[in-house]
Amino acid sequence: MKFLKVTIVKYVSYDQPGFVLCTFSDVYGKVWEITEKVPVLTAGEILEENLPITGFYIAGEIVSTENDKVCFNTEKPWHIATDEGETNFFVLPEQVSDTSSDDI
Repeated sequence: MKFLKVTIVKYVSYDQPGFVLCTFSDVYGKVWEITEKVPVLTAGEILEENLPITGFYIAGEIVSTENDKVCFNTEKPWHIATDEGETNFFVLPEQVSDTSSDDI
């Protein structure tokens, strides 16, 4: 399993378990948005007054690498998709990590 670095920009809902809006940019400059549960991103607490926070990660897998870009898929293991329903993205290698934010 690999992890895609995202920025948490705002709370969407405080209902348990809490939902936040995450963003990241692909290699083409498109900004993608993912609304996700806080526990999927971290076992810790995310305080609204500290937002935006970069360095949280979405689990997924590398589908392929070509030139200076990585095709990253967020379907496995937790069926995460952007708010538009996309799961495949071309991102820079430095946006992908072997560890999640909880492992750092």
